[in-house]
Amino acid sequence: MAKEHMLLNQPDAALTCLRQAAKAARAFDERPDEQTHESLLLGQRTERRTDFETADTRPLQHILRDKWLADAVFDPIRGDAAFGEIIAGLN
Repeated sequence: MAKEHMLLNQPDAALTCLRQAAKAARAFDERPDEQTHESLLLGQRTERRTDFETADTRPLQHILRDKWLADAVFDPIRGDAAFGEIIAGLN
């Protein structure tokens, strides 16, 4: 969504989306190594941190920072302090 906001010349909305994306990436990276869920229909299911399909083993925060936010569509706000704070928070 942030890219679409940039294409529509809505940088404030793009920054809001990027803040949400950064927050979600942190939550994803900080999830437990293993979680067990249980339901009446599906029984017990265990999810592990490694149970998602990707060849990229970096933390999602690094992928967001180094790949997605490197897109040229964000060049107009790259010098913005708010964009810098988002980047700095993705460690």
